[in-house]
Amino acid sequence: LYDPLGVVKTIVISCSIGIIGALSYLFGANQILHPTMIIGAAMATALGSVSYPVLARYLCKEELFASASGNASAFNFLGSSIAPFFMNYLYDITSSYSIGYVVSIIMLIFVCLVIIKTKPTKA
Repeated sequence: LYDPLGVVKTIVISCSIGIIGALSYLFGANQILHPTMIIGAAMATALGSVSYPVLARYLCKEELFASASGNASAFNFLGSSIAPFFMNYLYDITSSYSIGYVVSIIMLIFVCLVIIKTKPTKA
């Protein structure tokens, strides 16, 4: 999707589908919503694993690509390590995953806003 649509549109579409998936988890008692959960989770996972080198190339000068991509990768793996503990902590406190999904939705909205407002720095 990055080539035909561009980086910004692809990130916004992926985040939007991730938001729909998280909303489906929030209101997922109905089995009709299960496909949207699966698609949302898949797109959000793909966004977290594929997007950072593309974003690094889009946002950074060529000579900074390796450093920016490496830093983004490190933070991506750090977030992937912390997120399950954070979700389980919220569940232990509230006996529900709802707050964790709300936090996920807020973070995806934040990512959309940041990518829309950020301008690439090319030399």
